[in-house]
Amino acid sequence: MMSRPLRGSRPTLDPLRSLKHAEAVGGVGGLLTLALLSLIAGAFFLGCSEPLTTTEKSAGIGAVVGTSLGGVIGSATGHAGAGAGIGAAVGLIGGALVGEQVQEAQKRQQDLQRQIAEQQNELDRVSQELQQLKQSQQAMESGEKL
Repeated sequence: MMSRPLRGSRPTLDPLRSLKHAEAVGGVGGLLTLALLSLIAGAFFLGCSEPLTTTEKSAGIGAVVGTSLGGVIGSATGHAGAGAGIGAAVGLIGGALVGEQVQEAQKRQQDLQRQIAEQQNELDRVSQELQQLKQSQQAMESGEKL
């Protein structure tokens, strides 16, 4: 018979109980796999010297989320490691596909902004030229009246 903590008291951490619970929900191997995959993903992100592209960021986020969800779902069936691995692969692919679409949309938007800026510069140049023509025409008209 297990004793319950008194109301208002804090439960104590029992490493053996946590280990037994881990074995019951998916095994220590599944938790180690999940931890290893998370460690690899973290090293990947921290080890990059150049900024990540949107596709790479989305793929990494998808892999981490997929690993977590796959591990949780897999632990319900007793295969946390396999669930984490499958979830990581599905999340990686899904995140990369979404990231690629977002990155393409960002590139299209940048191209449009560049075109707008070029057209604005052309309008400014033509407007300035028109203003100069008006001034020279006024100068000619005022010279003819004298």
